[in-house]
Amino acid sequence: MTSVFNMGDDLVLRQGPNGFTLMELLVVMTLMSVFMALVAPLGINTVNKARAQTEYVKMQSVLKRQANRAFVSGANIELILQQNMIAIYQTPAKHPPERNNASSNIDTWDAQDNHQPDDEYIFEYITFPEVTHIVFNRNGIPSAYGVTVLVGQKEIEYALQGLWD
Repeated sequence: MTSVFNMGDDLVLRQGPNGFTLMELLVVMTLMSVFMALVAPLGINTVNKARAQTEYVKMQSVLKRQANRAFVSGANIELILQQNMIAIYQTPAKHPPERNNASSNIDTWDAQDNHQPDDEYIFEYITFPEVTHIVFNRNGIPSAYGVTVLVGQKEIEYALQGLWD
């Protein structure tokens, strides 16, 4: 097949087919779909890991904020960490516990008896494998040493003792 194009004063002769054949287009489309099938899950996995890390940082921020809130308000703050949620309860300000009872170094109360949480955080990518009760006393010191958190599939032990640093 011969084509003739008029380019100003010059005539250009072009031989061969114009455009791509159906077979060439199908091969390119097949290669692109195979490439996307291999690359897309990697991209989605990376996005999910980034979101999980963001939620972990948010959880750290919530715990630090509650320690500071307990210190500033002079009241105990109780947190209940279960499944994918943190429920926060504030107890009324109380007097310091008696020194003669070593087991009562932190005032606690049952936050679940007819009390609604003051605040609640629900996470999508992190979970708490066991129900954990943490009480920040009026000085902002937590009752537990650490919290076990599942960030995606990775288990992390988050230390609470350095929150006020």
